[in-house]
Amino acid sequence: MPWAKIAGLWKQCSFQPNGKILAIYRRQDPKLKAMLVHPQPNGASFQDSSLIVSHQIVLDNEMIGNLCIRTSLEMLYSLFTTVGIITIGIAACALLLSYIFSSRFQRLISKPILDLAQTAREVTVQKSYSLRVARTNQDEIGDLIDGFNEMLEQIQNEMKP
Repeated sequence: MPWAKIAGLWKQCSFQPNGKILAIYRRQDPKLKAMLVHPQPNGASFQDSSLIVSHQIVLDNEMIGNLCIRTSLEMLYSLFTTVGIITIGIAACALLLSYIFSSRFQRLISKPILDLAQTAREVTVQKSYSLRVARTNQDEIGDLIDGFNEMLEQIQNEMKP
């Protein structure tokens, strides 16, 4: 029976216009026998973790029956759970990678600035204008270090007797 291949299908009923069951398919599960499906107007509704879809069968503008299918939403819930777990995993990996990259980039940027600040403190405390900061970058931070070193050199030259 082709209906049996649909994993989430619980029950399928075809009704005559008077509401009597014409044909029925029910998955082999004892608790499903008590589950009622009644002819309903066209549409869909949710009930007890299932989806019920009804459609009237019309031929030559005359209703000749009603098809009612009840299917489980368990597969959909399982899919939501799987997608949620995958999303959380991807987000965790992205967070970890961003932390690793940001900590490495922070060192590239902050180390030269920290060296500059340390040298400035030493110059202030020791009044030794011969100290210099080593330029490590060829960027704006390197330009800042060069400017600081030039300033120290000018002060040192002016302080010479």
